Amino acid sequence: MLKKIIFLALIVFLVIGLFAQSGLATQEKKVYNWNFNTDYDKAFNLASHLQSWADDVWEETNHQLKIDIYYNGTLGHQGSDIMSSLKNGLLDASEIGISTSVVEMNKPYWKFNDFFPLYDNWEQLRYVEKVAYPMIRQDILDFGGVIPLGLYNASPDGDVEGFWMNKKIEKMEDFKGMKIRVYYTAARKYIYEPLGINSLFIPGSECYQSLKSNLIDGIQQCTASGLVGHYYEIAKYFYAFIPAQGSWWGMICSQKSFDALPQDVQEGLIRASNKHEKLISDEVWPNPNKYSPGLAGEETTRTSIEALKKKNIVLVRVPLLEKKVKEQALIGLKQWIADEGGPQAQILYDALLEAKELYPDFNEPDYESLDILNIEE
Repeated sequence: MLKKIIFLALIVFLVIGLFAQSGLATQEKKVYNWNFNTDYDKAFNLASHLQSWADDVWEETNHQLKIDIYYNGTLGHQGSDIMSSLKNGLLDASEIGISTSVVEMNKPYWKFNDFFPLYDNWEQLRYVEKVAYPMIRQDILDFGGVIPLGLYNASPDGDVEGFWMNKKIEKMEDFKGMKIRVYYTAARKYIYEPLGINSLFIPGSECYQSLKSNLIDGIQQCTASGLVGHYYEIAKYFYAFIPAQGSWWGMICSQKSFDALPQDVQEGLIRASNKHEKLISDEVWPNPNKYSPGLAGEETTRTSIEALKKKNIVLVRVPLLEKKVKEQALIGLKQWIADEGGPQAQILYDALLEAKELYPDFNEPDYESLDILNIEE
């Protein structure tokens, strides 16, 4: 009888222990849900890699931090709205354009890459990035209320950019007075205005309808985004003049949301973000054709050029426009440094000059594969 009592007591003890362990395990496995905002469609290279990062975060946090990505600016477009929401803990995390967050951060030099045609090759861009990124990270931390998770260039190597238009261009004068959607603020003032081109900003999600309705005459964008965005339905011509470009973006999160996470989850988030930044910068962007469709977007420059030709879009590069824009970019950059950019912008400019000496070659085969359109002054 005593043995039976002891046996039953052991069973009860084990059952209670199992339930207790189960309860602890459930408590330890609490899942935290974050919302993440990006201004772009998931087919576009600037947003296509984000799900991979979210998946890595899920694994590195032992299935405790789940990130839901909202595309096409669903949770906000403007830099001021995004930064305010993050700082106040109304938004957990977001992708941001460095140059569009200048006002909130009060860091004028963040507009450096508004002068987009500065680089002749990928090596020059990476050289300047290594100088810029530590400065930008510290600025974000000093701003307070937000934490930098990763920084990277907006587009892969060889991302050919130009004007999507309906008008046939025969001379340089034809560009003057046209209303062109241009993302970069400083470029509008210091590059296009002196060249007589009327540029303005329109959110990416509104570009298609604006060109279709003739609200604007053209859109400055790359071939891949034009294909993904169906610009070929509303534009007959693509005038390429930017063989390599820099536009710095990043992932940041709310300090309040971050502080609400357990330490091990915080550490997992940082590990996954560091891993992702390195993957994008060192592997994916230098080799976009290897990672598309996928991390590098639905289309690369090479595949988008091939697809657009089949849709009878006239794709040409315009050496005179390239020359004019590059010359004015350097003139405008120097003026902008004196007017707004200040000492930190001068540091990046000095790094750019060093990069041009170290890596002088022009090596953009996809750009050079386009037919040449020679136009008059």
